Amino acid sequence: MTKNSIKFPDYISWSLLCNEIFVFNELSGEITVLRGFSKDLWLFLEQNQDRLEAINYVMDKYSISFEKVNGKIKYLLNQKILIMPEE
Repeated sequence: MTKNSIKFPDYISWSLLCNEIFVFNELSGEITVLRGFSKDLWLFLEQNQDRLEAINYVMDKYSISFEKVNGKIKYLLNQKILIMPEE
């Protein structure tokens, strides 16, 4: 894993339903719904765990800023829906 790696914790389960992803945090019992660029960001990270590659992919696809995409990643990290593994 590189220092830009992001992964899904073991206590997260999720499901893609139509155009939304429902993410369930089994520790807190909270459900987060992802739509639009957040959904595509999630699906990209599932296949490729590199943070910078995911940001670039979403920026190109949606023509949005680095700050907006990185802000969403920070939000998901703060909610403990995504984690950055220890080196």
